[in-house]
Amino acid sequence: MKKQQWLKRHKPFSKIKSQASVWLFSFIQFKYTMTKDQSAELLIIVTSFASLEDAKKMGHQLIESRLAACVQIQEGVHSIYRWEGKVCEGSEVLLSAKTVADKWMDISNFIQSNHPYDLPEVITYAPEKFEALYGKWVQAEVK
Repeated sequence: MKKQQWLKRHKPFSKIKSQASVWLFSFIQFKYTMTKDQSAELLIIVTSFASLEDAKKMGHQLIESRLAACVQIQEGVHSIYRWEGKVCEGSEVLLSAKTVADKWMDISNFIQSNHPYDLPEVITYAPEKFEALYGKWVQAEVK
């Protein structure tokens, strides 16, 4: 088959490929712009406590002040860490709070100011994917 015949026969495929490239670029650009909106980006904030009572108190404060939409508390965590030059070990309670990225500084400052530990753990995770209706619910609860 000659080159001109081959090009003529396969030209429709090049058009489809071009349209697919435009669609893919548009999708990537849309995804990128969506993640720049910090009110739409979810965060999971994690901190630990020595007692269930302290974790529950903080959980209620975070919900009542609309810094978090949901708080989960998990008992039975065993921690090993170095503190003031000594290796320490003990039971802790984990609190995870769901919020949005534009609340990060507020919730971080709140936890640090109201936590019973001298140096509280305040770690955040940003889920790459989450169910859209759940995300909208979290946004609505922290506004």
